[in-house]
Amino acid sequence: MEELYNQKTIMMSTTTKESVPAISYAPYVKIENEFYIFISETAVHYHHLMNNPQIAIMLIEDEKDTKILFARTRMTLNCKAKKLETINEAAWDLFKEQYGEQMMAPLKQMDFDMFQLTPENGRIVKGFGQASTIQIVNGEMVLTPITGEGHKKKEINKVQFN
Repeated sequence: MEELYNQKTIMMSTTTKESVPAISYAPYVKIENEFYIFISETAVHYHHLMNNPQIAIMLIEDEKDTKILFARTRMTLNCKAKKLETINEAAWDLFKEQYGEQMMAPLKQMDFDMFQLTPENGRIVKGFGQASTIQIVNGEMVLTPITGEGHKKKEINKVQFN
């Protein structure tokens, strides 16, 4: 799971008031099990989160680093988003460290706000037949392997021609 945190951005799925899904991305930082994003009021996902704080995020292995594109390592988390009235200074320091003071300083003067994303549950897939559910217990991510018969071949109906 740690290698996924090396990704600089998260994919985000939000919904409109009418429950129409939308997908986007944002640079992020992580402190313990909380994710922080710093996004503009002009971004569509900003307004989605203000109307509905439920958000799904995904961290996924880079395409260039995988051997099998159908089985990229990935983690999806269902989160609750909260717009912070004041910037979390620890998160801000991480943003400056990871993305540079030159990038972050102007954003702080613009229409950007910080959101805290708190995971509620999710799933991690490390390859074919290697999936686990993620539950949050006492603030920690607990993984439970998904067991079963796994992937099966489809039964092919043979058509006979006379």
